[in-house]
Amino acid sequence: MSAEIEVQGLYHNFGKKNVLDGIELKIENAEAVIKAVREAGFEDDQVVMSATELDWLVDVRNYSKEMFLHWIFAQEEGLQQFAALGNAGISWNYPNCRECPKEKIDLAHQLGLKVCLRAGDNVEDVRYMQEIGLDYIPSNCMHE
Repeated sequence: MSAEIEVQGLYHNFGKKNVLDGIELKIENAEAVIKAVREAGFEDDQVVMSATELDWLVDVRNYSKEMFLHWIFAQEEGLQQFAALGNAGISWNYPNCRECPKEKIDLAHQLGLKVCLRAGDNVEDVRYMQEIGLDYIPSNCMHE
């Protein structure tokens, strides 16, 4: 099986140059995807690796301590395990950012995780996301 790489929207630059934002694991083969990313010339600390499957992100961490891990639509069950991996963030599954309870954001922050919600696709939502203390903001169509 080949390593498929899908680059998702703009997350943030983590203060570094040439950050490869949003590699989403679509297959259960972190090693192959990481190899492809490295062959493309990226250092591990330039990569945001995301997945919906916690086990896949645990596998990524086994191959790289420097990649930023992003758990798409995180679940409270497994959150402490994920936080223990370090250098990581989550998105809660709330299509409307105003529906996410502040307690969910606070819980993740208390565990040392960065938090985002999907998706800051207009100026009003981006401003709101900043107000509630999100750490990064994905966008699918901010340009529209």
